[in-house]
Amino acid sequence: MADQDARSMMDKVIKETGTEKMSWIGHSMGTTQMFYGLTASPHKKFFSDHLNLFVAYAPVTRLDNVETWILNDLEYVADAIKWITNQLGIYEIFGDLFSKESEKFVCGILPDLCSVMLFWMDNKNTKLDDQDRL
Repeated sequence: MADQDARSMMDKVIKETGTEKMSWIGHSMGTTQMFYGLTASPHKKFFSDHLNLFVAYAPVTRLDNVETWILNDLEYVADAIKWITNQLGIYEIFGDLFSKESEKFVCGILPDLCSVMLFWMDNKNTKLDDQDRL
C-alpha cells in the first residue's frame, strides 16, 4: 500500500495542485503506510522529499523488539511521568522547546549533551539508522 497507493495519492496531489510539499495525516493503517514509505520503501526518498509534516494517529506499530534501553526503561515510569506532567499542565514535550533551531543552538554549545542523548536513543545497530532523519 505504501509503495503504490500512498505514492499514487501523493502524485495526484502534486499533479492537481502543483505543490511539492504536503502533509500526511494517517490513522491506523495510514500511519503504517507512511512509516513504511519513509523507512523501507524503495520510494522513501520520494516520500521524504514531498512531506513537510507526518501526523500519526493511532499508529499500528509496536516497540516489542526495540533494544534502546531508555525506551524500554521508560515503560516502568510512564504512568508516573504522565501523572506529573498532567499535574504541571504539560501536554506537549517536543514542541517549541525542542525545535530544530533550539536543537542546533544547544548542540552547537554542548555537543557532549547531544552525544549523550543520541547514546540514550541508540539501538546499537547502525544499519537500522536512517542518517538523514537522525
